Amino acid sequence: MPHCNNVGIRGAVRRITATRDPANVGLHDLLIVNQRGLKRTLGSVYVEWVAWFHREYKQICDTKGSATKERNAWCDAEHPKRKLRQAIRRQIYVYGKDTGLRMRRVRYKCKTGELLAVGKNPRGIGDLSCPGSSVAGYMFDWVKQVFSQKYVVGNYSQQFIKTPEKPVLKEVFETLMYPTGMHLYYFSDDACLSAVCSDGVFTANLDISQCDGSHYYTFSILKELIRIDPRYFADVDAVFEQCGKPFIVFSTDWKERIIFSPETEILYSGSSITTSLNNTALSLIGLNICRLVGGRMVSKGELRRIIVQAAEEMGFMLKVDVCHTYGDIQFLKHSPALVDGVVVPYKNIGAMLRGFGTIVGDLPGSTGVSLSKRAASFNEGVVRSWIHDGNTDVFQTFWRRYVGSDTPSFSTILSGTKIPMEEIRKRYSLRVSDCEELLNLISDSYLGDSVESRVLDVIYAKDYGY
Repeated sequence: MPHCNNVGIRGAVRRITATRDPANVGLHDLLIVNQRGLKRTLGSVYVEWVAWFHREYKQICDTKGSATKERNAWCDAEHPKRKLRQAIRRQIYVYGKDTGLRMRRVRYKCKTGELLAVGKNPRGIGDLSCPGSSVAGYMFDWVKQVFSQKYVVGNYSQQFIKTPEKPVLKEVFETLMYPTGMHLYYFSDDACLSAVCSDGVFTANLDISQCDGSHYYTFSILKELIRIDPRYFADVDAVFEQCGKPFIVFSTDWKERIIFSPETEILYSGSSITTSLNNTALSLIGLNICRLVGGRMVSKGELRRIIVQAAEEMGFMLKVDVCHTYGDIQFLKHSPALVDGVVVPYKNIGAMLRGFGTIVGDLPGSTGVSLSKRAASFNEGVVRSWIHDGNTDVFQTFWRRYVGSDTPSFSTILSGTKIPMEEIRKRYSLRVSDCEELLNLISDSYLGDSVESRVLDVIYAKDYGY
């Protein structure tokens, strides 16, 4: 049971240290035990992978300068937070705080403006602050660069896909649809796996359940992977030490606060290591799948059982969504379509519809322009941003409604590869009348409308699981 100690500092404060009851041993505890022994479980497979990672990471580090030089380059790089990073850098040097963790505790707060399924609890953000992120933020693009390289063992390969660029997604989907062995593609805690089996091709979307809260021993694994250059030892140590710092939660009126002191490292959402740590987890699971299969030709049913077992042996619960057709494949909110035998990636329809017509904060534009005109301009900008996300009837209908069919860009869109509505129907199991209803809902929508439809429910259920 948690131990609570009330301390009267700056109002009502509660300090909580979470401790585990040894008599209450369940599946979660067994997964922790498995995670602790994952090196022993993987054996030589782990040793070879770490040696490969070290070689690739060292080659990158050898091209870099000192920690200070690389941190300055990170602050000055083009980024939405560039000005904030530069301002924080000035403050850090003015006050002489350019060493250590650059933070004392984590501020835990609600993630506002997020669209959630009905009944789903809001998510939180573990804010390590911009000074805290500046400690080692510069090096994790290097780490992701290594994960982005294909790691091959026999007829098995695994690879991190950093961004949903269309040529890259096309290659990913082609490999998943027509595998020559077994292939795993992942981004953070989401992945797709495809393999040739004795009774056909097995393909599945994979997702680690509660991934951010399931890391224990994987912290030390990632640290082992990247702590190889003495120039960056202090920053590597600091970024992991940050994950063991207390976090504070304030009441809505700011009169009370609770300080939580974790017994072990925990993954705060604002940490620089988040994506790389999740990549580590999926890499370990993939390596264990490869080990358990051992180059054998297994059946699709056996492979599904192996995937679940492999994840549990690495200390994670994995959701396996079997793809019965290529249209069921979903990766980075995209799916493949087949157009005259050619694989064409397109953004999932639910990802386009979800949140359309909403904004967090103020609408951009001059206050001298009416709210309705600013809203119309904002919606037009959103639709224009989809121009490379798949030439579907849904996209064309949005363009006609919010941009206009007389724009020069529309003729270019029409000349591009058209994804037949039949491909959309197959993915979402829609009737022809459902597709017509969807297009009519888009065409007839106006500012201020709130649209409800069974067709939308079906699309959201497929793309988001609700």
